[in-house]
Amino acid sequence: IMKTFFKIAPLIALLLCLTGCPEKGEDITSKYIPVFIERPELEKAVRILDPKPIIQGGKIATINNYILLVDIYKGVHIIDNSDVYNPKPFKYLVIPGVKDISMKDGIVYANSSTDLIAFDITNLNSSKVIDRRKDFFKEPLPPDVSEDQRYALTIDRPTDTSIILAWQLKNGDDEEFHF
Repeated sequence: IMKTFFKIAPLIALLLCLTGCPEKGEDITSKYIPVFIERPELEKAVRILDPKPIIQGGKIATINNYILLVDIYKGVHIIDNSDVYNPKPFKYLVIPGVKDISMKDGIVYANSSTDLIAFDITNLNSSKVIDRRKDFFKEPLPPDVSEDQRYALTIDRPTDTSIILAWQLKNGDDEEFHF
């Protein structure tokens, strides 16, 4: 019985995988709706502001006496950690669509939806974007859609220059995305 099972198990597994995948041309639906931003607005939105409350914390990085905390899809909190027992909010770096950051030599590298940006923070009083690679990344997918289903996801865009910034639950809290 075990020999027979091991002979047909790969066939059963293959059939189960194939029945769960959408066919080419078959649309899939998501429980999420896209939040769009226009290309010009995405490019001019990156800037430094006074500290803001943390909404949805993400990746953490450090540079010198500062902690950088990603606020998913919105920006990066810069926290003064010179007193490790009493960290203080210092600045807020607005980066629409951010989910990941990395740093080297005073430069913050981050995704801004589909773009890769480099932001100089060596002087926080005159920080600026020093490089932007447009369409470096694929647009983000909703949390309930996998990469192999990307081709089957149909998205109605307001304009040809609309970029997906984030995803929010349908009929969920209407979180505002202002930059």
